[in-house]
Amino acid sequence: MKKIILYTPWMDQGLSYDAKCIYDLAEKKHIDVYISYRTKRKIEWNCKFIQVKDIAKQISFDDIIFCFEVFPEKELSNISLKTSNIYLMINYEYYEPKKIKLYSLFKTIYVKSRVAYKGCLDDGLKNIKYLQWILSDFSISDERLIQQDERVRVLFNGGTGGYLDRRNLESIVKLIENYKDRDVLFTIKLNSKLRRWTKRVYKQYFKNLTNDSRVEIITDTFGRDEYKSFIKSYDINLAPSKFEGYGLTLLESLYCRVPTITLDASPMNEIIKHNENGLCIPCLKIDQINNQPIYQVEEKVFLDNFTLLVKNKELINQFKKNSSLYLGALIKTFKNDIEDVLA
Repeated sequence: MKKIILYTPWMDQGLSYDAKCIYDLAEKKHIDVYISYRTKRKIEWNCKFIQVKDIAKQISFDDIIFCFEVFPEKELSNISLKTSNIYLMINYEYYEPKKIKLYSLFKTIYVKSRVAYKGCLDDGLKNIKYLQWILSDFSISDERLIQQDERVRVLFNGGTGGYLDRRNLESIVKLIENYKDRDVLFTIKLNSKLRRWTKRVYKQYFKNLTNDSRVEIITDTFGRDEYKSFIKSYDINLAPSKFEGYGLTLLESLYCRVPTITLDASPMNEIIKHNENGLCIPCLKIDQINNQPIYQVEEKVFLDNFTLLVKNKELINQFKKNSSLYLGALIKTFKNDIEDVLA
């Protein structure tokens, strides 16, 4: 029986969204699915596992291995002798030009941003494909329109904060401080364990945030259905990610029809369409990581754009209606590409 091995660094709650999509598509085609991993942690979900050292021994020429973010560097050459069906999905944040020879062993490397696509091509890689990701266990919601007499519910879904405070909690705190009106309710959702850059910001401003009656801080972990309902209850999603911000918070908000304010930079502006399903606001390049630009938004620019949207409930509702405009085509493209690989 043909098999596919998904090599992933995520083990706590289950597969990442892109891996879960491929898992589901493979199962529908009656392909035997195995999981391998870089770091063994507490396993809280059921699936078949294969140890990294055994992949090359057990894989056959028509089998497939998909790697996500990371890949088994020591074993990759031996695996490539057994099958050419080796694929990688990567965030540009984790891309390392010094590993060009290893990258060349993959049949295809999928990137989800134009900046990553151009950067990899500039480095001489020919096996690059641009493919925007989708969510496996979300369906496109009906819009929940805001009424004129309602306060605007605003969500910042910060997770762990990310490397270098990638999710940009600091800009959210400044926005809350600068926006004085009482017509909004802010929710800051964070993981209980924060990366050190975000933890520093959180500790610095915690007192001010908790003293603001408009602000709620949540560190709870939700079940999947509860989480979807939670997101859908908001009117605006704030996602001023400094880099590689095309990910969960953008996709989740689109599926739930919640307009997003994000930065006008790749890859954020490749899924949020300015003045159609959200706002892409001007930003400044302040640094770079592994050749990927790092951006920041000026306080006044963020405040002005936020105010513009909060004060225009008709525009919020129009964005909600438009949130799924591009999702259908995006989902179809992703599934068609992966099904071609699985054929």
